[in-house]
Amino acid sequence: ESALLEIRQAGVNRQPSRVHQGIVDFGAPITDHEGHALAALTVPSLAKIESPVSEADLLRHLNQSARQIKEKLGSPAILE
Repeated sequence: ESALLEIRQAGVNRQPSRVHQGIVDFGAPITDHEGHALAALTVPSLAKIESPVSEADLLRHLNQSARQIKEKLGSPAILE
Protein backbone atom coordinates (compact mmCIF):
# COMPACT_ATOMS: atom_id res chain seq x y z
CA GLU A 1 0.00 0.00 0.00
CA SER A 2 2.93 2.37 0.53
CA ALA A 3 3.79 2.01 -3.17
CA LEU A 4 0.28 3.18 -4.09
CA LEU A 5 0.63 6.16 -1.77
CA GLU A 6 3.93 7.09 -3.42
CA ILE A 7 2.34 6.88 -6.88
CA ARG A 8 -0.63 8.98 -5.72
CA GLN A 9 1.71 11.64 -4.31
CA ALA A 10 4.02 11.67 -7.36
CA GLY A 11 1.18 11.40 -9.87
CA VAL A 12 3.22 8.97 -11.99
CA ASN A 13 4.95 5.62 -11.78
CA ARG A 14 8.11 4.45 -13.53
CA GLN A 15 9.12 0.80 -13.50
CA PRO A 16 10.89 -1.74 -15.68
CA SER A 17 8.51 -3.89 -17.71
CA ARG A 18 7.61 -7.15 -16.05
CA VAL A 19 7.15 -8.72 -19.48
CA HIS A 20 9.97 -7.47 -21.74
CA GLN A 21 13.57 -6.70 -20.92
CA GLY A 22 14.76 -3.23 -21.96
CA ILE A 23 11.34 -1.59 -21.73
CA VAL A 24 10.39 0.92 -19.04
CA ASP A 25 6.70 1.52 -18.32
CA PHE A 26 5.50 4.97 -17.28
CA GLY A 27 2.00 5.25 -15.86
CA ALA A 28 -0.37 7.84 -14.43
CA PRO A 29 -3.56 7.02 -12.55
CA ILE A 30 -6.89 8.27 -13.87
CA THR A 31 -9.09 9.16 -10.91
CA ASP A 32 -12.67 10.23 -10.44
CA HIS A 33 -13.89 13.34 -8.63
CA GLU A 34 -13.34 11.62 -5.25
CA GLY A 35 -9.79 10.53 -6.06
CA HIS A 36 -10.64 6.85 -6.62
CA ALA A 37 -8.61 5.17 -9.35
CA LEU A 38 -10.65 4.32 -12.45
CA ALA A 39 -7.87 3.41 -14.85
CA ALA A 40 -4.24 4.07 -15.67
CA LEU A 41 -2.64 5.73 -18.66
CA THR A 42 0.52 3.79 -19.50
CA VAL A 43 3.32 4.58 -21.94
CA PRO A 44 5.99 1.92 -22.58
CA SER A 45 9.40 3.22 -23.59
CA LEU A 46 12.42 1.42 -25.00
CA ALA A 47 15.59 2.02 -23.02
CA LYS A 48 17.88 3.73 -25.54
CA ILE A 49 21.21 5.48 -25.12
CA GLU A 50 20.02 8.43 -27.18
CA SER A 51 16.34 9.17 -27.52
CA PRO A 52 14.56 12.07 -29.23
CA VAL A 53 12.24 12.29 -26.20
CA SER A 54 13.71 12.75 -22.74
CA GLU A 55 12.23 10.99 -19.73
CA ALA A 56 11.28 14.40 -18.30
CA ASP A 57 9.37 15.28 -21.51
CA LEU A 58 7.64 11.89 -21.54
CA LEU A 59 6.53 12.33 -17.92
CA ARG A 60 5.35 15.89 -18.60
CA HIS A 61 3.23 14.76 -21.56
CA LEU A 62 1.92 11.76 -19.63
CA ASN A 63 0.88 13.97 -16.71
CA GLN A 64 -0.72 16.50 -19.06
CA SER A 65 -2.72 13.80 -20.86
CA ALA A 66 -3.81 12.15 -17.60
CA ARG A 67 -4.87 15.55 -16.22
CA GLN A 68 -6.98 16.25 -19.33
CA ILE A 69 -8.73 12.88 -19.01
CA LYS A 70 -9.36 13.45 -15.30
CA GLU A 71 -10.85 16.87 -15.99
CA LYS A 72 -13.19 15.37 -18.61
CA LEU A 73 -14.32 12.90 -15.94
CA GLY A 74 -14.94 15.71 -13.46
CA SER A 75 -11.89 15.16 -11.26
CA PRO A 76 -10.80 18.46 -9.68
CA ALA A 77 -7.27 19.65 -10.41
CA ILE A 78 -6.55 19.75 -6.67
CA LEU A 79 -6.24 15.95 -6.69
CA GLU A 80 -3.21 16.12 -8.97
